[in-house]
Amino acid sequence: AFGASAANALHVNVSPAWNGWIKAGSPTEVTIRVVGERGGQLNLSLADQTISYTNSVNLEPNVEFVWRVPLSPPSREPMHLKIQLDDEPAVEQAITLRHHQATSPLVAVLAGEDIPLRGIPATTVNLAGNALPFYHSSFAAMDLILIHRDSLNKLARQQLIALQQHAAACGRIVVVGVAPAALAGFKELAGCGGRFLVAVESVNELDARIASMLGTPVPQLPSPASMQALFGNHSLAGQIPALAAFFTIYLCVLVLAVISKNAPVYFVSASAAATLIGLVAWSISSEQIDRVAWTESENGAGSARFTSVLRVLGNGDRVSVDVPPNTGPVQPLQPTDLTIESGNGSDRADRISFNTQLFSQYEFVASGVTTIPVSLKLKKSGDAPRISNSGPDQSLPALLAWNG
Repeated sequence: AFGASAANALHVNVSPAWNGWIKAGSPTEVTIRVVGERGGQLNLSLADQTISYTNSVNLEPNVEFVWRVPLSPPSREPMHLKIQLDDEPAVEQAITLRHHQATSPLVAVLAGEDIPLRGIPATTVNLAGNALPFYHSSFAAMDLILIHRDSLNKLARQQLIALQQHAAACGRIVVVGVAPAALAGFKELAGCGGRFLVAVESVNELDARIASMLGTPVPQLPSPASMQALFGNHSLAGQIPALAAFFTIYLCVLVLAVISKNAPVYFVSASAAATLIGLVAWSISSEQIDRVAWTESENGAGSARFTSVLRVLGNGDRVSVDVPPNTGPVQPLQPTDLTIESGNGSDRADRISFNTQLFSQYEFVASGVTTIPVSLKLKKSGDAPRISNSGPDQSLPALLAWNG
């Protein structure tokens, strides 16, 4: 937390989720609160090596603005926060996270009372309620979430939704002080058949249940490399006819220029024509955007987890792409200077933007959860599968892979 100078009339507080702890290679989030003694245009940026998160809002006098920033897996280097109100001097601060490098699991404990963990080789992070994330993707920073019933009941609505979405993503969650029947609502949305969502009535049961959960690997979604294979050569194929036409015409013009080298007028005309053809080809080429997604759900479950890869074929300009809802932070698969512009939770989606080179390829991966009709079920009819939907809601269009 830090405050601005009197000249800025800004008061700023920075709170990383999980008290700043994070499992190596996992996403997390940071909450930034700003109060100004006067209003104006507030510009914020949070930079982490090649990824910059930006936001711009109209700040009202003495009204707190809260910016919760879901982060792609951050680097080990400190992040740089810059906040500026109108043309006043900017407030700048370095933000350092605690990267957990040990081999032991990282367990978050949210309880109003001490809950002993005996014989569990884990690093525990004791939290207050405001340290729990508001985005489901940030829960991946922990290997297991241990939460008491009283603390669960005190969570903000968005935190509770994020926790439910973490359960849908097969996150390990142990709720202490409740009977299993009390988690029926959570179980309905939990992924992996609810195997990683456990209710424990007595703390005496904790050690065995936690050890069992930490010893059971969570099924993984397909890797980015596997997802990339689903594209084939589709992105490049759309550019082949235009490239073939361009080089054919350009070659003809080049031959004409060589033949007419003794005629200056024709030589100049041919050179000008070649240049014009190049400019036209460059101007009509547009970026090509493709996306593939892999979605998994248990039979009859009310939610599904997914992973997706976005592929962009550049045209030499800056490209902007909206991020689908319920998607975690976007992570580039190749080193790319990326800007993520916040939609502030409004109707406008978060947006990524980056510079491209002509005919260069850029790929990004993101994962998330989505709801699906509970009435959607898969049954085997003879030797073939049959999908039925007895409810009023339509499912998303999809392809079913069966026996390879």
